[in-house]
Formats: sequence, C-alpha cells, structure tokens
Amino acid sequence: MTLWLLAGQIDPADIRSIAATVQQVSSFQILGAVVLSALSFWAVGRYDVVAHRHFQTGVEAKSARNSGIAAVALAQTLGFGLLTGALVRWRMLPGLTMPMALRLSAFVCLSFLGALAFLLAVACLALPAPSGAALPAMTVLAAALLFLWVLFRSPVLRFGRMTFALPTLPAVAGIVLWAALDTVAAAGAFYLLLPNDGLGFGAFFPLFLIALGAALLSGAPGGVGPFELSLLALLPHVPAPDLLATILLYRAVYYALPAILALALCAFPQPRPFNRTQWRAPREADLQAAPRSEVGVIRQNGGALLQVAEATLATWPAGQTRVGLFDPLSGSVTPLLPALRQAARKENRLACLYKITARTAISARLAHWHVLRFAQEAVLSPMDFDLNIPSRRGLRRKLRQAEKSGITTCRATRLPLAAMTEIDAAWQEERGGARAGTMGCFCPDYIAAQNVFLAYRADDLLGFVSFHVSRQEWCLDLMRSTLNAPDGTMHVLVQQAIRAAAEARVPRLSLAAVPEVPALQRGLLGRIWRVLTKRHNAAGLRQFKASFAPRWQPLYAAAPSRTALWLSLLDIARAVHRPSLPANTHNEDEYNEVAPIIAS
Repeated sequence: MTLWLLAGQIDPADIRSIAATVQQVSSFQILGAVVLSALSFWAVGRYDVVAHRHFQTGVEAKSARNSGIAAVALAQTLGFGLLTGALVRWRMLPGLTMPMALRLSAFVCLSFLGALAFLLAVACLALPAPSGAALPAMTVLAAALLFLWVLFRSPVLRFGRMTFALPTLPAVAGIVLWAALDTVAAAGAFYLLLPNDGLGFGAFFPLFLIALGAALLSGAPGGVGPFELSLLALLPHVPAPDLLATILLYRAVYYALPAILALALCAFPQPRPFNRTQWRAPREADLQAAPRSEVGVIRQNGGALLQVAEATLATWPAGQTRVGLFDPLSGSVTPLLPALRQAARKENRLACLYKITARTAISARLAHWHVLRFAQEAVLSPMDFDLNIPSRRGLRRKLRQAEKSGITTCRATRLPLAAMTEIDAAWQEERGGARAGTMGCFCPDYIAAQNVFLAYRADDLLGFVSFHVSRQEWCLDLMRSTLNAPDGTMHVLVQQAIRAAAEARVPRLSLAAVPEVPALQRGLLGRIWRVLTKRHNAAGLRQFKASFAPRWQPLYAAAPSRTALWLSLLDIARAVHRPSLPANTHNEDEYNEVAPIIAS
C-alpha cells in the first residue's frame, strides 16, 4: 500500500531529474555520508554491549559490538527485524543459544524504540518542530520520568514464579547516549546528501526522527515506503526529485553497503566470544577469617567475592549498584577499585564501597573516588567491658528491670524455630516488614550460621538476638521480641552476648551502625533527613546502642563520582527498605548467585 502511494507521488517525467540530481552529488558528500554512517553503526553496536551485560551472557564487548552491527545492518535491510537480528547474533556468537539471541534482539529493538521516542520528544521541544508536537512531546517526557522511577523503585518484577530483571539506570543512560549518537550521525549522513536549500540541521533532525519512527513502526523491509512518504510530507519545500535522489543515495550508503559488509562479516563467527571471568560463591572459611564478621550477610543477599591477587572484597548486587561491602577481607583496597568498577560496568551497574572504615576511605580518596561519611558503628571490647562505670548507668537500670520481670537468657544450642518464626512474623507485621540487603532477614538456614541468644519467661520465648561470627569479631544482626516483652529484654540479651564473647576471648564486638550524615544536618535536606530517620526510629536505635557506652567509629561510602555516590546510596536505601524478596524467605537460587572474580 505504501509503495503504491509512493508511486503516485512520482511523476514519470521526474525520473530523469532524479538521475540528474544523483550525478550532481559530489564525492566529498558521499565520503562524508559514509563516515557518518560508519559512526552511526559503531553506536548501533554498543546497544548489543548493553544488552549482553544486562543478560550477563559473558560475551566480550568487541564480539557483542560486531554481532550487533551485523545484525542491525541485515535486519534493517531484509526486514523481520526481530528474527533476522536473532539469527545473525546466533550465527556470529558460538555458544549463544537461540532463545538468548531472541531475547537480545528483542531488548535491542524495544530499547531503541523507547530511546527514539525520548529523543524525538526532546528534539521537538528544543528544536524547530512541526506544529502541535509540544503536547505529545511533554507527554512522552512525563512517561519517561515515570518509567525511570519504576526502574529505580522495582528493578525486579515478579509475576507468580516468574521474575523479570528490568534494565538498570546506567543501562538506560547508555542506550539513550548511543541512540543519540546513532541518530545524529544517521541524520547527518542524510543531510549531507540533501541539496542545500537553506534548511538547517536543527530543523531537519526532528523531521528525520519522525520519518525514522514511521519506518520502524511499519515493519516494512528497510522501512521502504513509510520513510519516503513521511519525508515527502514533512519537507514539501524540497522538490520531490531532489528528495527522492537523496533517499536513493542514502539507502545505498546506509542500507545496501552495510548489509553487504555484514554478510561478509557473518562468514567469520567471532572467535571464542566468552570472556575469562570466573564465578564462585563465598566459602565458609572466607567468612570465618574475615576481619568484619558482618560480611556474613552475603550468605543471604546474593553477594559474592571479588578478588585481585591477594586482595578480596565482599560484594552485593543491589538494583543499580555493585556494592563493595565493608573493608577488604584480605589485602589492600587499591587494586580492587578498578576491578570493582569493571565488574559493575559488565553488569550495567554503578560501583560503590559501603560501610568502609577511615583507612579504606583514604585509599579510595587517593584513587580519586568521592567519599562520604554516613554512619557510626558502635564498637565494644568484650574482654574489657565494665558494667559498673557511670556511662552505663542506664544499662544497669534496664538490666534490673529485666531481672525483676523474671527474664532468663541463654545461648542457643538448639533453635526453637517455630517460636522464633512466630515472633519474627508478629514483629514484621507491627513494623511493616523487615529490612534486607545489608541487613539479615530471619531464615532458619541463615540464622543457623550465627550465634543466637534467647530470652525466656518461664517456658515462653520473649525474644532473641543473633550475631555474625568470625574469629576476630562478633556483630549484632537480628533483634526480635514479642510485642509484650518487658522493658530491657533486648538489653539483657546483648549483655549476655557480651559475656559470651568475653569468655570466647573475642577482641571486638560490634553493635552495628546507626546513620549519621554530617552533610545532611542543615537546611531543607537536613529537615528531610530528620523526618526519614524519625520514621525508621534511628534515634531509638542509637539510644539503645548508646546505653552500652560503645566507642563510635565513623563509617564511609565511596564511589567514582559524586553523582554515582548519591545514586548508589539511594539505591542501597531502596534495597534495604524495599527488598526484592519477602523478608521471611530464603531463595536458594539467589543465595547461590555469584559475582565475578577478576583474575590477576
């Protein structure tokens, strides 16, 4: 139908004019169009790099880029883009399954259409555009902002037993960046071939995007018909023979030539495209030897170890961020910083260090990472713990109240799981769910690897606390109590743990961290920060830990840029307060996920 309509726009007498216009195009114009087309296809290949990182195929960037260029060059010329592109990717990447090739092809197609809509909306608002385009453009931008919020808020969608990982914000930014370069270069190639009639590139670019969108949505091979009709309608002041001559040259340069080169490229599959990245989950020996026992949280949050030579770092994949948790388990953080950035880049994520001490923060700053103090950790020395000092007067009062209430405590040798599960469920219902990510959630398999202390009154379990354990430290993790537990129940449980740690000659016991961000103490941000901390009872938690008169140790976060740092902290906060998994479950598949170990 569109070809018939297009034929109706061409006067047979214009065919000679089209040929004459083609002959007038200089070799310089053609060479410039070829160069810009090559730049456009280079950007096109980057879509596949983003897609392979999203699906974690392990394909190296160069192989992904080459297969993407060939797939798009053939698909846009032959049509049936989804299937054609998948067949080319499957052919060029040995070891890639056809279902994965189809997923990659669909990801590239859908993400480019979304990026094209966004770029067209921006172009229509920022550049001269057809009348009536402003309102649709603003609608598209509003939808884009909503979409970004959904990506940040819910990075994993769940439908029954099925899960779908949405693209990360860095992946979306990459797609938009490469789409902008792709479309500007493609439009530039067309513009170079267009006879000079005074039309500026700024005015031409939105029109080209509209015609390109019509061609893509039509599904016709090469968009033949809709592309031409759109340009004829949008550029009425350009003589039809001149415009059609430009389109013919453009199709030769941007469609035919790349398709021929892509066919030649398909004859040479990419050699062993999968990289050497190895994967493994943390071993129990790693966690037991860790200087920070809190690293045990990666038993539950899908974390794994990143290793360079003798240096090892626990990492956790949050929605948008690959988070390096705590100080390195071994070695210096300096060689781990570029490895963490590389690992994050391979997942379309940001890189961030979280809950690091001042020593590691200094090393990160020397490597030009941005550092922020955001918390304080309450630290005790169990063997030197003296209950009878003035600063622990309030703690002694709480312990007396608990003793008068008839509370007894013990270290668990066998966990009363049924009663503990009931307490945890009631606790979550009262407080709107449990935290996750950097904090543990109640789970029998998870808590079995910890030291657990129980509080009873007669035969009734009133509450429990659990501690991460390594040879160098114990760290407070879970705190659960019944709604009618007497005042002081948690205090007496932690005091029991301190005595047990002293008997075991553990040099350090951590009551974990409380938030404190000096940068958010003033102005509007300070007021927002106080509202948020009050909502999550940060003041009450700090008061509880302060009753033990601990030594307060500052903790820091670090990232390669200031923007990445704040986005990472927001992402971590979302993952902690809005976990992807229900707080009372333990997903063995996610526990067994591993992160890359970058070989030295």
